Amino acid sequence: MPFDSIEAAIEDVRKGKIVIIADDEDRENEGDLVCAASLISAENVNFMTQYGRGLICVALTPNRTESLGLALMTDRNSDPQGTAFTVSVDAHEKFGVTTGIRPGGVLRRVGQTEAAVDIARLAGLPPVGVICEILNPDGTMARRPELERYAKKHDLKFITVAQLVRYRLAKERLVSRIADAQLPTRFGEFRVIGYRSSMDDREHVALIKGDIEGKDNVLVRMHAECLTGDVFGSLRCDCGEQLSVALERIAKEDAGAVVYLKQEGRGIGLHN
Repeated sequence: MPFDSIEAAIEDVRKGKIVIIADDEDRENEGDLVCAASLISAENVNFMTQYGRGLICVALTPNRTESLGLALMTDRNSDPQGTAFTVSVDAHEKFGVTTGIRPGGVLRRVGQTEAAVDIARLAGLPPVGVICEILNPDGTMARRPELERYAKKHDLKFITVAQLVRYRLAKERLVSRIADAQLPTRFGEFRVIGYRSSMDDREHVALIKGDIEGKDNVLVRMHAECLTGDVFGSLRCDCGEQLSVALERIAKEDAGAVVYLKQEGRGIGLHN
């Protein structure tokens, strides 16, 4: 069974309808009923309760959970997928919330909670979604074959988180340019451009030599920040040496770029 398009699913969410979103078969291989919280209806809740059978939750952004004073359920999250459940709360006509998601949505965590928030936002609605895991009548989790039959039986659009990731990467600008200057170095004059990621507010820079726009076979190094290697000359890694070699080669060619990524130790952090 072919999956529906993201555009078709967004349109249904915009109309207050329920869609099915599945994660990867090598992840949890589960499907959730998803709809926009701002358009939730008694009929939708009843459908989720009767035909979804899983836990009905509200997925919302970290900023919203913080503004509502919702603390995490536990300080030690042992969930295999790191789902950020907050303390349970009673349903309220204005604040009906139970779960929080990670900044960046499905581009940071490929889960249905993030997908629920993302698809509501893409539909032009408040970034809050309602989700419910789909269980088989015997209480087991519905997997891909059961989900396909389920979608056909209830005439629901069926998409995957992976589709939503590809859609966002194709449609959204995730990095913005924030600064531009000339930088004299021991390797020569470079143009340095600062960028900020909208996903995590990290600031990255690009060092550019010469006019490289539209050129073929341009030398490029993607370099993960390494304070100990790049600055202090640590001998436990060759990061600093690689960076120097890249800048030397670019200077020799008089054209190229080094993209310096703000992710100390390839993302594990300086102290680790």
